[in-house]
Amino acid sequence: MANRYGTGTLRKRGNTWHVLYWVDGVQRQKSSKSSKIQDAKKLQDQILVKTARGEMGHFAAGKVTCGELLDDALAHVKATGKAYTAKVWSCVIEANLRPHFGHLRAAKLTTEKIDDYRDQRLRDGRSESTANREISILRTAFHWGRKCSPPKVLTVPYFPMSSEVDNIRQGFLKDEDYSKLKAAFSNNENWAYLLPLLVVACWTGIRKGELNSIRVNQVDL
Repeated sequence: MANRYGTGTLRKRGNTWHVLYWVDGVQRQKSSKSSKIQDAKKLQDQILVKTARGEMGHFAAGKVTCGELLDDALAHVKATGKAYTAKVWSCVIEANLRPHFGHLRAAKLTTEKIDDYRDQRLRDGRSESTANREISILRTAFHWGRKCSPPKVLTVPYFPMSSEVDNIRQGFLKDEDYSKLKAAFSNNENWAYLLPLLVVACWTGIRKGELNSIRVNQVDL
């Protein structure tokens, strides 16, 4: 047996050397798959580096999912007291980001996967600006994860943002026009289903694409 204090233990079993180390109070063992002690020491050094970077243990960066990062980001926004922002983020995360990215390990997220998400949102009829807003939430979650101690994200991939030149708003609804539309929708049974959309859009400023994606189980009356 070979031992270096504070760095774990090297133990030979049969012809193979193993590295014994501790993570979260639990002793673990990993085989070097070699009969040479030099190979075991290299493995031992690799484990030490990963431990120093926070890559070992329950919250190891390599095991954290995008869903966990989104949860942390939403909790952070709620803690700042930004109730409206938290509601919008919650709708976007649950309706779009979590179904697409939630299961994916953060370390496996690539720019290509982000582009794939944008393409899918455009095929769903959403605008470039809506896709940008959604992707920016995921990007923020990654940056906050990187700032954790130990970091939950070691590297942040490039998040491409598309030009929004062709999506500039051309006008705004005046109070008197809102009142006219509200009355028209209320008095016409064929248009009545539009009334909730009109009221929510006017009072919250949520974009049409985001508003249409909200489901009943996401609404807190």
